[in-house]
Amino acid sequence: MPYNRFTDEQLQKANDVNIIAYAMHQGYPVKEYAKGYFKISGYGGLLLEPDKWYWEAEQRGGGPIQFVMMMKKLSWVEAVKELLNESSNESMTGSMFYPTSSKRKKVDKSKFRLPEKNTTYKHIFAYLINARKLDQELVQKLVADKKLYEDVNQNCVFVGYDPEGVSRHAFLRGTKPDKPFRGDVAGSNKQYSFCMNGTTNRVFVFEAAIDAISYQTLRKKMGKHLNDHYLSLSGLSLEALDKLISIRPDITEIVVCTDNDQKGNMVCQKIQNTYEMLYQVKRDSPAPHKDFNALLCYEAFNEYLRSQGLEEAPTVQRANTP
Repeated sequence: MPYNRFTDEQLQKANDVNIIAYAMHQGYPVKEYAKGYFKISGYGGLLLEPDKWYWEAEQRGGGPIQFVMMMKKLSWVEAVKELLNESSNESMTGSMFYPTSSKRKKVDKSKFRLPEKNTTYKHIFAYLINARKLDQELVQKLVADKKLYEDVNQNCVFVGYDPEGVSRHAFLRGTKPDKPFRGDVAGSNKQYSFCMNGTTNRVFVFEAAIDAISYQTLRKKMGKHLNDHYLSLSGLSLEALDKLISIRPDITEIVVCTDNDQKGNMVCQKIQNTYEMLYQVKRDSPAPHKDFNALLCYEAFNEYLRSQGLEEAPTVQRANTP
């Protein structure tokens, strides 16, 4: 199936379209139910903000592109084209009352700075390799690729880059057990969150970088190749997935590896609803564990018990991974 490649500027224009203004222009029955918040009557709790929407009845949501895909039953490519056409109308790209998130991001982008590096990597190596059981070679490769380092506060810094190799996103994960910390660096652009790029037509999607590396570690233990794309959403937003498939038109398969909880399953459903028309979408759940790092730590614990001649923890049966 042919794919269209859009420039960053075109995608920015599409995401600049104000969802509320677009819905009104299309004739949907939009009503304000609180200051700055709107809904479309008759759609079972379809709530709108200028830059995002959420449909309570269907447990779906997203940005302007996903909104057009849902309301008009269009493919991702068709939805982007529709929004680019609408973007020529100035009233569609924000107003003094309803500024779009993309315009906020333009301000934040100029403020993005990677945190200052520490003079050592010992704290993140101890945390990721010893505590979280990630494969040492994989961790060292990420350091060599400048996708991971330790900051002066001893946090893990997972770095995301744009196609030109410019750092545009950073996620911090604390290494101190008594002071757990996690969050995006100010000014980060979620479109370019942490990604281990591959050469195949398949992408594995995770909520967090540590789970993506955990999954690679598990595959390596099973003797499987690591040539696929491994993407962290850095949360629950689909911005990074939207961006990756726009710049990698060869991707045809999405494997959802989000957490085994209510939010993780909701994101999985959102991805299936959004992309199943154009892509083969599969689910690989870490169940009964919460996430893939919990699964990895469980298996590492059993390896230790075996090495000590002790009885293993109860075996957890999982379906064959993709």
